[in-house]
Amino acid sequence: MRHKGLSGFSLKMIALVTMLVDHLAAGILARYLLYYQYRQIDSFLTADNYRTWLTIYQVMRGIGRMAFPIYCFLLVEGFMYTRNVKKYIGRLLGFALLSEIPFDMCFRFQVMPEKNFFTVFPLGDGDSFREWLKYMMEYNNVFWTLFLGLLTLVGIRFVEEHFKLSKASMFLSDASFVLRQLLEFAVAAVGMFLAGAVLKTDYGAVGVLSIVVIYWFRDRRLLGFATAVVVLGLFSSVTEFLALFMLVPLYFYNGTRGRQMKYVFYGFYPVHLLAIGIAAWLLNF
Repeated sequence: MRHKGLSGFSLKMIALVTMLVDHLAAGILARYLLYYQYRQIDSFLTADNYRTWLTIYQVMRGIGRMAFPIYCFLLVEGFMYTRNVKKYIGRLLGFALLSEIPFDMCFRFQVMPEKNFFTVFPLGDGDSFREWLKYMMEYNNVFWTLFLGLLTLVGIRFVEEHFKLSKASMFLSDASFVLRQLLEFAVAAVGMFLAGAVLKTDYGAVGVLSIVVIYWFRDRRLLGFATAVVVLGLFSSVTEFLALFMLVPLYFYNGTRGRQMKYVFYGFYPVHLLAIGIAAWLLNF
């Protein structure tokens, strides 16, 4: 039976395309804009068209704001309906590890050559290697955010299962209800701390919080998504508010998974980052 509306596959395609637009801007066009200012390369940029290309860059980054909240929403959907959460956690961890070097290649370039990803540390020099490794661990890919977000949801579900709500427990005066809420907030705080302060992931603590918010409002999808976007806009960047436009396709979401190409979607992330990183290298960035 064919369902009307948009499936999870359709939402994934929207997230994938908007993410690609964002990363092309951040990985290629941003370097042209930055290096033009330092007059280190010859490019198509001129004093006359610089503002135009800057506007194009900003529009592309704005389009990219649509992707992350959709991935957060789909993560919650997957968590609620997966048959094996351990395998789900393993996939996210595996692709987080697989994506880290492509992520660094794509986004960890700096103007100073000693901070270039391709700078080769002296072989056998332990201090140089540790310094290089420390630099590379200062900012990690979004799969780590999703991985920690999923672990946080597992922790929250564990709390929920040990504090089943009854009609009476809906009142704040009920001690077990208050304890449950405190424990859920504590689990969320741990996940946020690990993302923001330990692994320093893309979107960091606010990314994990967005996932938790969507889960807490799982019975009211649109409200949960909108609240998560507001959280991102308030605590990450005002441009994140643009993701509110995604309420339109989300309204037509029919709750079905659609075509199953999960490893294609997972694999696209490291592959396209690697391609952008290599392209930047070939362009002598």
